[in-house]
Amino acid sequence: MGLLIIERAVIGAALISNGKLLDDFNLAAQDFYEYEHQRLWSQLTKNKQDDYACDAVTLISQMPADGNLIWDCVDACYSTDYATEHAKQIKSAANQRKLKESAEKILVDDQSLPEAIKLLNDTLNIVEGNGQVSFTTISDDFDEHLEQIQKPNTNARSGIGRELDETLQGFRPGALYVIGARPGVGKTVVGLQMALGFARSGNELSQNERAGLVLFYSLEMSKREIMNRIVAQTCSISVDELDSGKLSAESLEKIKSSRADFSRLLSINDTGGQTIGSIRAYARTMARTAPLKAIVVDYLGLIADASKFKNRYEGITYISGELKRLAKDLNVPVIALAQLNRESARGNTKPTMADLRDSGSVEQDADVVILLSRDLTDKPTETKGEIDLNIVKNRHGATKNISYLFMGRFARIEIKH
Repeated sequence: MGLLIIERAVIGAALISNGKLLDDFNLAAQDFYEYEHQRLWSQLTKNKQDDYACDAVTLISQMPADGNLIWDCVDACYSTDYATEHAKQIKSAANQRKLKESAEKILVDDQSLPEAIKLLNDTLNIVEGNGQVSFTTISDDFDEHLEQIQKPNTNARSGIGRELDETLQGFRPGALYVIGARPGVGKTVVGLQMALGFARSGNELSQNERAGLVLFYSLEMSKREIMNRIVAQTCSISVDELDSGKLSAESLEKIKSSRADFSRLLSINDTGGQTIGSIRAYARTMARTAPLKAIVVDYLGLIADASKFKNRYEGITYISGELKRLAKDLNVPVIALAQLNRESARGNTKPTMADLRDSGSVEQDADVVILLSRDLTDKPTETKGEIDLNIVKNRHGATKNISYLFMGRFARIEIKH
């Protein structure tokens, strides 16, 4: 029996027993391999804690978009007699994944021997079932912390200007960065340029900055459209010419001669209908292939999970919370682009944090919020001028407004001289 069926059978047993078997299973949501199963188990355990019904009908009323999956779980459980044994199989598989992840982390992070031993001991404590990691006091942590704060800053740099990177002190692992803008202002231009900057390698890296794979999830544009913008940005060839498919001989030669400039560790995923689960699964798979440096999502409102909720506010709240969790779990900065409503223009005034308050708990979940603005009053299709990157929230430092030149024709922004 495959793990997927076993997981569904155990969830089905919990539903058939109206939650009575939950305590016997000793399973946490994270023990399930399938993300959708984690969500169901999390809701079931919450119902149990709140002394609420744990049957299939109740769960479907709470998670209507998952109705078919819930019935599939019930159907997968032919008998509850073997449910406890199946739960043990799920726990065993989860423990194997934990040990494998710890071993991979030791190799990827090139940890010292004491760090490796501590991580393995903590993992073994969890696997052995005591549920407790070894604790330390601040006295124990002091020497290690002193060593850490003397190490140089290795945070990712965007490559689009020292002022932005210095204000943010680089893009921190585990942090969520939200870049918001009204339609047509240039959020994809900025997000893609940042992704390209993160993906620098070799001599292009800042001092002490590490190289790593950058994932760009394009939920709006195709890979070809994104590649055209990368070529436009890199080679100073207009996006219109690239999109038309009628390249001049001069432009074609310019692209060919710039081949070395495209040696960047950037992977574009333009799969349609992406969910938080698919984004997480792909990122985890890629993290096993190469060390991840950053994740960019264009854009937050197009992640399919939003449609599963009663209203947009709840959907976006769920998504922003999961993106923050993804950043912490994979220990990389996650940059999420967000579209502000056109109504937020208010006479073409610059957007403020208040314009994010209709977007769920994005404002609370984000470590940094950057709002973009351009003057589009007279020429809404203008491809040049100025663009402001207004850092309106910075959990680790100062807020600041930074102005750049907007070169929409070449899909990039430039430092003002």
